[in-house]
Amino acid sequence: MKAGSGEGLLVIDDDMMNLELVKVYLEDYGFTIHLASNGRSGLELARSKQPDLIILDVQMPGMDGFAVCQRLKKEEQTRHIPVVFFSMYGDSKQKVRGFELGAVDFISKPMQQQELVARVLNHLTFEKIKRNLEKRLALYQQYYGPIPENGMRRDTARLSRLALQRIEQIRQQLLKRPGNPPTMEELGNEFGINPKRLSREFQAVHGLTLFAWLRDYRLCNAANMLRESDLSVEEIARTNGYTCGANFATAFKRRFQVSPREYRKTEIEGEG
Repeated sequence: MKAGSGEGLLVIDDDMMNLELVKVYLEDYGFTIHLASNGRSGLELARSKQPDLIILDVQMPGMDGFAVCQRLKKEEQTRHIPVVFFSMYGDSKQKVRGFELGAVDFISKPMQQQELVARVLNHLTFEKIKRNLEKRLALYQQYYGPIPENGMRRDTARLSRLALQRIEQIRQQLLKRPGNPPTMEELGNEFGINPKRLSREFQAVHGLTLFAWLRDYRLCNAANMLRESDLSVEEIARTNGYTCGANFATAFKRRFQVSPREYRKTEIEGEG
């Protein structure tokens, strides 16, 4: 399974066995992996290689993981890179400290390959979505001006952050209930925004209406499950909010030009 697409990962840990283990776990997924055995060399690699994600051990002699993270988040050229901590002693105080410093996740040792890969892919996907949102919103504002915020100062940079935050919160809300999504009116009430304006903002950022985006997400997620899982087509349909298998098959074929079963068969034969 080739899940990565050339993203760069930096792993910082003073234990060489752990470095090699993480490399073995991730190298088959198409990532470019950089290794550092201490905090100082890790900082240098972060600056020079500009990885898409940093996996950082907490307990290291000299400069520990917290100190490294603090430096990363203070420097302009590295503050944008998401940091995932991992530690043998992942107690609540450590986790709170890590999140306060700007980390996005915390993995306890000994790590499991499936968990590590899943978390890495999730954070990389989120970063891609965020960058895409920023580009689309900037383009929208370039042509149409800043999106007004009731009672807020019309500062473009601030408005961009607020709009992106709201749109990402709405996206997360939709992903919690893909098979039974809230209505536009419910979303408008929850986020304190006119439904028509919410729809315009979402489409400006994503290039699709809110529910067209959700439909495409459900079908793409179904395609991924057909490739990667042993679940039946019917189970995958239900998981993605389709109570009728025929409706799922019709929507899937319209999106991918083949039926779900043909898609799975083609993907399996392609891997073979």
